[in-house]
Amino acid sequence: EQSFQAKAQQEKKQAIDLAKRQGWKTKITTKDGRLLELQKVVNGKPIYYTTFNVDAAKSTRTDHLHNGGSLGLNLMGQNMTGHVWDGGIARASHQEYDGAGGNNRYSVGDGSSSLNFHAAHVTGTIIAAGIDAAAKGMAPHASAVGHDWNSDTSEATTAAANGMLVSNHSYGFAARNQ
Repeated sequence: EQSFQAKAQQEKKQAIDLAKRQGWKTKITTKDGRLLELQKVVNGKPIYYTTFNVDAAKSTRTDHLHNGGSLGLNLMGQNMTGHVWDGGIARASHQEYDGAGGNNRYSVGDGSSSLNFHAAHVTGTIIAAGIDAAAKGMAPHASAVGHDWNSDTSEATTAAANGMLVSNHSYGFAARNQ
């Protein structure tokens, strides 16, 4: 964990220092709403994390696991906690996380405070209660812990050592010519 943390911090610091000298942006929001954030430089090229999560709920067919699903399993995420690393965190008071009703199933795991729509979308894909039926998540009775994507490897290592079984990292890398 400590070596992953040190490596991530060193790579990011070097990338930000080079970005300042080169005039590169460290955070970018694209026209289609994706977020990119500089993480490191490889072979002189900036490497960004970027958000992805297209039709994940539909493609996994988790409705077959739910109460009334074709498998007869009644698996709704009971007593499970998923961790979400993304370009920021979700808004804890979202109605689909039961935030408006005071029974909040969402918390922040790394002290992050930067809200991000993609993090909210991914968290909803996993735990949305289905107050809006079209928004029902894969595990609507589960909880989630949100983290921003900085230091993701060390944070995930720590979370796994503390019992984490499920995590989502629906982002990837993007190299950009500046």
